[in-house]
Amino acid sequence: MSDEASKRSRDIDDVIREERARGKKHVDTEAEEERRQLRADYLRLAKEVDYEEDFLNAISALGLTPEQTQSALSAWREMKRQRH
Repeated sequence: MSDEASKRSRDIDDVIREERARGKKHVDTEAEEERRQLRADYLRLAKEVDYEEDFLNAISALGLTPEQTQSALSAWREMKRQRH
């Protein structure tokens, strides 16, 4: 392959790579890791705590909105219901 054909091939590969990446948002890997860790901590806590009041006290430190707190509580109740 000549130098010109090789350059053209690289240019085409670059354009294809750019087109594939177009429209995809940047992924914040640190934020993703933080979310994964928070979820793991939440699941561990949810499994360990047996009383609703203890669960609510524990998740209060997360700074959730009232809607998020209610959603977490509903999920916790359902998990406890399935376990027993």
